[in-house]
Amino acid sequence: MGVKKATAKMDKQWNFSLAFLLVLLIRIQVGHACRTSEFSCHGPNGLCLPLDKYCDGKDDCGDGSDEPKFCTVCNRTYYGDVGRTYALRVPPPQWTRLPFLCHLTFTASGHDQGDIVQIIFDGFSVGRFDEGLVDGDGDTVESSLSPSGELPGCPEGFMQLSELGRPFTGGSWC
Repeated sequence: MGVKKATAKMDKQWNFSLAFLLVLLIRIQVGHACRTSEFSCHGPNGLCLPLDKYCDGKDDCGDGSDEPKFCTVCNRTYYGDVGRTYALRVPPPQWTRLPFLCHLTFTASGHDQGDIVQIIFDGFSVGRFDEGLVDGDGDTVESSLSPSGELPGCPEGFMQLSELGRPFTGGSWC
């Protein structure tokens, strides 16, 4: 009988120890979690940086984790915080890496991350418009894309804006 009581007591202590360890691990994980609007540095300091600091050409983390080799600001989803502005720079592509496609998704997920996204371009340049490359029959942009996805009139490329859940209204900018 004494062995069963001792075993039961050890089981309770073991269960308590496991529960305490689990709570401690959860607290450590939660304590170092970054917000969806932040990048989590990989170093021991556990810094959380605004997403626009990722791949901006500066080692903001101190360990280089925000500037990995071949990083890009493209093909990412960006979340922000209400009342804060962010700056993104999309550098021109290397000619050896063409064609160049860059998707930037900006999301307002509600609450302290806002309900709308306002985008302001301080400067914008993709290329030039060459009127001689466009046929004169008034085709729309969608029907005049080449098979390779190029837009006649914009030999260096173009930009389009679309809003999720809304019909594409057209419009391209060189």
